[in-house]
Amino acid sequence: MLARRAYRVWGLAAAAWCVAFGLLSLYWAAGGTLASTSWRSRSRSAPTSGRQGSSRIVAATGIAKLLGAIVPLWLVFRPVSRTLRKALLLLCWAGGTLLALYGLTDVVAGSIRAARGTMENAIWYAALWGPIWLLGGLLFLTTAWRFHSEREAH
Repeated sequence: MLARRAYRVWGLAAAAWCVAFGLLSLYWAAGGTLASTSWRSRSRSAPTSGRQGSSRIVAATGIAKLLGAIVPLWLVFRPVSRTLRKALLLLCWAGGTLLALYGLTDVVAGSIRAARGTMENAIWYAALWGPIWLLGGLLFLTTAWRFHSEREAH
């Protein structure tokens, strides 16, 4: 019985990633500076209206990340109709693919830019943010894969 529900662990991990990353974005939007990168340094020198615009964008992405936690949770814990289950599974596959590709792009582009010295804070993207996005993508993809394969087996 436990083995049949192993996909729930992956759904919880994907949701936890969304919540942690979403809360970090909201922290930055509120003015926090822990682990912040280039947008923060540019926004400090921008006019007040530019800083407010940046903070609003970061807050919106934080809310979107928090809302993203609903997809894997609803997929693995909520008994849903077949149509909704297929839609949630598709969202996990698509979201995971996009997150993983974004993370890989950050790692590759950040590495190239850091090696060339062409971007401030490029190493953050190559060594920290890219892998974090990649992790989120892999968590969503693993949730979808395990859910699908365990449902097909039974």
